[in-house]
Amino acid sequence: MATTRTDRRLVAILAADVVGYSRLIERDESGTLERLKAHRKTFIEPLIAEHQGRIVKLMGDGALCEFGSVVDAVACAIATQRGMADREAEVSEDQRIRFRIGINLGDVVSDEGDLYGDGVNIAARLEQLAKPGGIVISGTAYDHLQGKLGCGFHDLGEQRVKNIARPVRAYQVVSGPAAVSRLARATSWSRRPRVAIAAAALLVALGAGGVWWYQGWSVVPAPAPEAAQPLEPLPAGKVSLAVLPLSSPSGDARQERLADGIAEDLIGELGRYRNIAVIAKSSSFTYKGKTVGAREVGRELGVRYVLEGNLETDPERVRVAVQLIDTGTGAQVWSERWDRPLADVFAVRDELVGQIAGTLLGYGGPVVSDSIERARRKPSQSLDAYDYVQLARAAYRPDKESLAEVRALHGKAIALDPSYPRAYYNLAWAHFEEALNGYSDDPARSLAQFHAAAEKMVVLDPMDPYAQFIAGLSYFKRGERARGKEAWERALALAPNDPGILRVVGTNMAYGMGTERAAEAVEMIKRARRLNPLMPAWQLKSLGYASYFAGQYEQAIEALEKSGAPNLETNVIKALTYAQLGRTADAAREVEAILKENPDFTARGYIANDIMEPGGSSETLFLEGARKAGLPIDEPGPTN
Repeated sequence: MATTRTDRRLVAILAADVVGYSRLIERDESGTLERLKAHRKTFIEPLIAEHQGRIVKLMGDGALCEFGSVVDAVACAIATQRGMADREAEVSEDQRIRFRIGINLGDVVSDEGDLYGDGVNIAARLEQLAKPGGIVISGTAYDHLQGKLGCGFHDLGEQRVKNIARPVRAYQVVSGPAAVSRLARATSWSRRPRVAIAAAALLVALGAGGVWWYQGWSVVPAPAPEAAQPLEPLPAGKVSLAVLPLSSPSGDARQERLADGIAEDLIGELGRYRNIAVIAKSSSFTYKGKTVGAREVGRELGVRYVLEGNLETDPERVRVAVQLIDTGTGAQVWSERWDRPLADVFAVRDELVGQIAGTLLGYGGPVVSDSIERARRKPSQSLDAYDYVQLARAAYRPDKESLAEVRALHGKAIALDPSYPRAYYNLAWAHFEEALNGYSDDPARSLAQFHAAAEKMVVLDPMDPYAQFIAGLSYFKRGERARGKEAWERALALAPNDPGILRVVGTNMAYGMGTERAAEAVEMIKRARRLNPLMPAWQLKSLGYASYFAGQYEQAIEALEKSGAPNLETNVIKALTYAQLGRTADAAREVEAILKENPDFTARGYIANDIMEPGGSSETLFLEGARKAGLPIDEPGPTN
């Protein structure tokens, strides 16, 4: 019997989409569509043809193209980004059409003109990592470009991308002096006024750059996990659990967002129980879309139990089915099904939390933790508001356009449900990032809006640990140190096994509470790592920062050297740590990198708006390391 031959070939795949498309359409649908169509017909399509490429398909705000040569694909992408910058130069910045582009060299399957396979999927995931106006390529593409184009590359490290089992090496394309300048501005504060440099120092205290620390509610494409290592046992007396993403068989994007949101809610709520150790979302969600057995998950994450299931909705009903599996035997320990009116979806979620906790802790029935009982949590009364928050999380990236889109989406959620606490969380972070990164026309107003959103969230839900964390940051920023410490201690009490809380509070303790608490902070971050076995490498920065203030310099430098692409914060702490270790040549190299990109840098300017206590032990140790490293300490005096 004859078999049908599969048409496979190796091609360069280019994936592109429009940054903030929904926001642009909302503001000016006809104008945006007209300009986008004109760009395609008169500029982009001729450019693709010139570089021997082919448009595989257009997808509203994006496109998929194939090229026979990686050189042609990247050259076309560079020309596209440069040309679009010129063509949109006269358009107001908040309405400019900009693309993100991802390129991969990979094996694809061709079927009736369309392309399928991991080669295509990787290109699409790399596009999501690109900055507005930027290009990210895979390691396979990079290997074929050496010396063939007049551009540079910024190593982004290995990335773990959705639905791809293996890490993908990624590089950001830096095309010429203008692009180099843009990259420098995106990764440092060297071109901002000195006061902005000082304000940016607060990002160090947040751990790994502002919003990126947060595991659940701020979604930013994350670098790959650190190399697999033998797992340390979890603390005795704790039951260990991994909550896998709930499947949503319908393929509907809105239903999938709801399923993901409910699973993430379960992870957060179960992390409130002192005797349940719940694996972080960034580890358990690596199994999304994969067929994997509970025993395998147990081995890889080091847990005793796995929760898996599915969620389906129709206009009237929600159906949830879950099962709890013992990873040692593969046996089902408990299962349950719900078929309720759609409006009861959050009640089902809360029942799930109680049933799972009761089963794991051996109560033989539902049990609710004291903190959850006291909270009397009120979920959103609007599924649309909940969905807007999920959309905002997916849109969250630390660039101007994405932050504006996040604010708009959260504004819609709040308009539908002004008393929904979580709607204020990323809204607060968006205002904070805009103020510190120079994206706001009025930074003081943006900071005031950050404080207001943080206060609103903690008023609406004082039992939410992340509300307490962000409130504590707001207090520290305003100089109310005692209230800030109190809020962070409360966050730890509310979620003693939440890896996100353990890590961010631990990092901030080292900065804001002095070296006396730094060793404790290091242990908290190590606990967070154990609860996140597939932790993205960039989160090692938290361990590195806290270890410096604990005087554990060898551990600090080991963590920072593994943490992926450096940024200003990493360069500074590495310089200080190398100097404390007596590695003067290494310290000098970091100082050179800092001053090259930040010629106005001073240590006191850097910490002037930080959360370190003025004259306190953390500030003293910071300045000691800066002096040993040879960093400028004070601003130069006036010259005659």
